[in-house]
Amino acid sequence: STQMHYSHTPDHVLTYVSPQCRQFLDCEPEEALKHWMDFITPHPANRLGVERTEAAIRTGERQLPYEMELISRKGRKLWVEVHESPVVLKGKTVAIVGSLTDITVRRRSEHIAECLARLGRELAATTQSGQAALAVADAAQELLGWDACFLKVRTPDLSRAYHTLRLDMMNGQRVQFPEDDGDGITPIEQRVMDQGRQIILREPGTADVLVPFGDKTRASASLLFVPLRHHGRYIGVFTIQSYEYRVYDQAALDLLQTLADHAVGALERIRAENDLIEREQRYRCIGANAKADR
Repeated sequence: STQMHYSHTPDHVLTYVSPQCRQFLDCEPEEALKHWMDFITPHPANRLGVERTEAAIRTGERQLPYEMELISRKGRKLWVEVHESPVVLKGKTVAIVGSLTDITVRRRSEHIAECLARLGRELAATTQSGQAALAVADAAQELLGWDACFLKVRTPDLSRAYHTLRLDMMNGQRVQFPEDDGDGITPIEQRVMDQGRQIILREPGTADVLVPFGDKTRASASLLFVPLRHHGRYIGVFTIQSYEYRVYDQAALDLLQTLADHAVGALERIRAENDLIEREQRYRCIGANAKADR
């Protein structure tokens, strides 16, 4: 079932939870019989839920449903929709009874859609490849999380890097590293070009055979690589990496590819616009030199 039923006292202590708490809270029903606020996160949206529950206790009247972010005994976060009613005896609220519906998947889908829409607006507004690269890196951080990020856009003939973004988390701060890794195609980039997106989940003690970047004192444990393709033509590579083990899965790889697909149009547009500006400047310079020689 996707619903968990419960009851709690006016002091917010749970007196009953249905067996579905094993799926919701990762514990046995008897282990959940404590203050229900122990199962909520500090998310700002939770304040509304607390206020509505307290209003129901105070007034004895049913309040509107609300959404909350919970955290299970194992530290897993989930979103629920809460429907509850006060139990009133002789004009006094003696209990709250209600049900939780798991809406984590729906909330995740809504969050992804909102993030993609915002990314689309940012990419459409920018004229700088660096800003476009940062926008897609920020979106990946928001939706997937990463400790290191690398994005490279190549020239049409793939002979050199047109733009490279390299970010790493060092001492809790995001640091951007200079574009100094050269134009060569590394073995992992060649694999992405030939085989498409890659997911690498290392085990403890595994040797790092990839070319490091950023904080070279630490090896990434979970790595996602996706190609940047414009109308089917390879133009670059995008990777996010984590120092934690097994934090990414196939769904994360699919989402990273979606972010990359959103970015390639803007990145290619900016490159083409800059190439046009350079050619016009070059032609003007040639024309000016020709007049000077007459």
